[in-house]
Amino acid sequence: MGEIAKRAEFPQFFGGEVLMGEDYVNLLYRPLYELGVSVTALPNNPAVSPHLRSHADLMAFNCGNGRLVLSKGVISPMLVNYLTNRGFAIIEARREQKPSYPHDVGLCAALVGKYFLHNLRHTDEAICENLGGEIIPVQINQGYARCSICAVDDNSIMTFDRGVGRAARQAGIDVLLLNEFEIRLNGFRNGFLGGSAFKLPNKSLAFTGQITNSLARAEIEVFLSERGIVPEYLSERPIFDIGGAVTL
Repeated sequence: MGEIAKRAEFPQFFGGEVLMGEDYVNLLYRPLYELGVSVTALPNNPAVSPHLRSHADLMAFNCGNGRLVLSKGVISPMLVNYLTNRGFAIIEARREQKPSYPHDVGLCAALVGKYFLHNLRHTDEAICENLGGEIIPVQINQGYARCSICAVDDNSIMTFDRGVGRAARQAGIDVLLLNEFEIRLNGFRNGFLGGSAFKLPNKSLAFTGQITNSLARAEIEVFLSERGIVPEYLSERPIFDIGGAVTL
């Protein structure tokens, strides 16, 4: 695993504000750089399905208090040293990941302001022990919570999942519940909205590509505008699922 981190292309993306799986960095680092956001590459995760090996939401969880939980399969001295120098305490996940559900979802939780949404039966213990502040746990049945939930701000989300939307609303979170539209994800019928979008530090929300469903795009842009969030479309290709990115 250490050898993955030492590959020649890995260090050149250090210096960034988001963590992203290495398979997607070449596609998206330039438009992010033009927005003033640089990228730190996470090496591919050998423990999960090959189709999901570069999905950041299965590899890293930012606890929001300077503590970052990383899956065992991606930890390397180079990555740890870099993130430690950036001021993060690096915690190794407790659970061994495997390719099948639910053994790959221990870190795939969503932190939305003070709310922590996940299927709590499958949450990695390292997250539970390192969350800061007065966090409110919200039980949902969706283990791929971070994939399913697109956090907009500290009290708003977007999702296709009706069960997630219902639980979030009951907790007091504003929800835009969308009808499913095409999001490309190799090896699967459809991708997730949370896996194809991620928050940026400058009050904007990045989408990997274009939302070709005009009704959904209009609904999303109105919802974002009402909250002062600017959508940024990072490519001209149709929107695709990369497992999101972890904002530092």
